[in-house]
Amino acid sequence: MPELETAETIIELPIPPEVDLEALCPGRKQIPWLEAYLQELATSPAATDRIAAIGGLLRFSRPASSTQRFSFGYQLADIATAWLAQCTGLDRMERVACRQAGQLCDALEEMLTTEAPLSSYTDAAISILCERDTLESVWVALKKASAGESLKESLHVLDLQGKSMVPMLGDLLKDVENPRLEAVQWQEPDAWWGQFIPLP
Repeated sequence: MPELETAETIIELPIPPEVDLEALCPGRKQIPWLEAYLQELATSPAATDRIAAIGGLLRFSRPASSTQRFSFGYQLADIATAWLAQCTGLDRMERVACRQAGQLCDALEEMLTTEAPLSSYTDAAISILCERDTLESVWVALKKASAGESLKESLHVLDLQGKSMVPMLGDLLKDVENPRLEAVQWQEPDAWWGQFIPLP
């Protein structure tokens, strides 16, 4: 699967500041896979990745202490809103994310029409599912900034394609392990891209 175009390769965008996870959200539970994933997004040169880091915090972070469980969600929402208020060009970043969703549609279509053995697409399929999940984080963050309607429509088209391929992808990915997609299956069971990873 070809690399998705980034904001910088499509249109010149103002790059949001790096997301300082420790400063923004020091009270979150340290989950190894999540910390590595969020740090990668937070320090990425791509604008949409940094937006996704905020969305990922909102979707997956949990409080380190049970005494915070009622206030933690509100604190995260305030943190996200304040960070997003610093960003300019969110509408252009959304257009980039919409184009990335279209690229994922094309990649799924390629899997449907290829004459190559399906087993050769395992890595590409995992990449598509993870990229779809990252776009979900972008949308969650944009929604917090009262944006994201265009991306929501683009993701709906992508999801129709993805849902139609669930049986085929299920056979392909039945033995794959991926902690992020496993977390999606636990927390967002209706998300089609998280339905393929066997739960422990």
